[in-house]
Amino acid sequence: MVGVGGGAPAPKHDVRLGDVVVGIGGGGMGGVIQYDYGKALQNGSFIATGHLRQPPQSLLTAVTVVRAIHDGELYHLKNAVGAVLQGKGSNRKFGCPPASSDRLIVSKHIHTDETKSCEEICGGDPSVLVIRNSQDDNDEDGEGAVLPVAHYGLIASGNQVMKDSAFRDKLAEIRGVLCFEMEAAGLMIHFPCLVVRGICDYSDSHKNKAWQPFAAMTAAAYAKDLLTEMVPTKIQQERRAVDVLETS
Repeated sequence: MVGVGGGAPAPKHDVRLGDVVVGIGGGGMGGVIQYDYGKALQNGSFIATGHLRQPPQSLLTAVTVVRAIHDGELYHLKNAVGAVLQGKGSNRKFGCPPASSDRLIVSKHIHTDETKSCEEICGGDPSVLVIRNSQDDNDEDGEGAVLPVAHYGLIASGNQVMKDSAFRDKLAEIRGVLCFEMEAAGLMIHFPCLVVRGICDYSDSHKNKAWQPFAAMTAAAYAKDLLTEMVPTKIQQERRAVDVLETS
């Protein structure tokens, strides 16, 4: 399942706009949790419980191969993205926004007026920005183009758009969540799959659609790399989607 999602940046995981998050769990558990399904505690807090189904083994094997390739070749994903952007016509709309527009706002600062842009309300005040390593150090190729990075870990899925930076930070700290999205939980209850999300916002009140086209394209570029590493005989051994749905 390929699409866009909201990032959950944390000190341990420098997730940025345009990056890709791949839902991978550990210890035999799936890589997606349903964050609005769990238990409420006496102190008013909420704990998400349970993981959704683990992806098929053929997909997990392909992820291992692609991950090794990306770790060994820093610009491999960038090349996959570049191949898409070199096309003509509609592909141009998927170009990367300026790196300067990738701004992470401190969690306590809330965007209160949806009729005004974040640039109008927050952009002129440097005190509301989270200080991060310069992209010039490790995320650009010297030509001003952002180099998307693939992250592997938990994706949180729910039935509503995540725009709460405090809750985002809590799940990132407690569960190690890297990304939020809305579609996977409904499908993975019945059909195991791999979730790939391009990061288009930071799951807070400052979200906008400026990075959505580029994030969708980076996720698709990763998925294309993944498909090239899948072994046909392994795919044939997996159960067909229609069979899984009929017996679930």
